[in-house]
Amino acid sequence: MCLASFRENIHASTKLPTCGFIITDWKNVDYTNCVEFEPAVGWFLIIVYTSICVATFVGIFVMRGYLI
Repeated sequence: MCLASFRENIHASTKLPTCGFIITDWKNVDYTNCVEFEPAVGWFLIIVYTSICVATFVGIFVMRGYLI
């Protein structure tokens, strides 16, 4: 993800229904402050699935003997 600054006025079209901008001419763009962007969805799923597995194993360990 980078901060882009445009040296000239550019032609950008709008995509509906998302209202996103489509820029076709990127030659008049200066990029600064570039950082890697990784969505947190992966970590969220890892935490959720790990907690479900831990809860399942704890539940099996606690409930052993009661279901016989």
